[in-house]
Amino acid sequence: MALLVELAGAADLRRDGLLTTTTAKGVAMDEKSQTRKGTPELRATIHLFLETQVQGVLATMCDGRPYQHLMAYAFDASLQSIYVASLRDTEKVKNMLGTPSVSLFWDNRTGSIQDHKEGLALTATGQAELLDNEERDTGRHALLLRNATLADLLSNVEVAIFAIRVSRYSLALGYMSKQQYVPADRSSDQ
Repeated sequence: MALLVELAGAADLRRDGLLTTTTAKGVAMDEKSQTRKGTPELRATIHLFLETQVQGVLATMCDGRPYQHLMAYAFDASLQSIYVASLRDTEKVKNMLGTPSVSLFWDNRTGSIQDHKEGLALTATGQAELLDNEERDTGRHALLLRNATLADLLSNVEVAIFAIRVSRYSLALGYMSKQQYVPADRSSDQ
């Protein structure tokens, strides 16, 4: 098995003859892994990694300049949509409406030199879509379930709720391993 999903431990593991390294956050990956699309193990690793994080960095564009925003988020079980919310009169909302191509970034840095070998970095690229009606309710519900502290924001009539429709995930372990995952529905977009 090329990828392992382990919730405990911080030692090197051997499984099926492959050396894997368990990171500080508990996700283990094969050090010799190649870029792959759509493996169940990679999907499970991404899902677990998103579960362990509280916030991510949303990258938007405006007038040819990049902007970054620290965001709480939620995601659907298929990994096809990531939900974010903000008041309508904010730079991030204006940027997503003007240029819907965005990316999100998460990592598990610890501030130690081991991050160079064991740190995980996950990037999701996709299109921001302002939600309304039932889809807005779905996004709001997902955000509340994952982030109860967002209740005041999400009850504000001026809140905008977006789904980032993910076209691709890239997961890196240190500097040596990078894998890609294309959510099932998005594979035809590539």
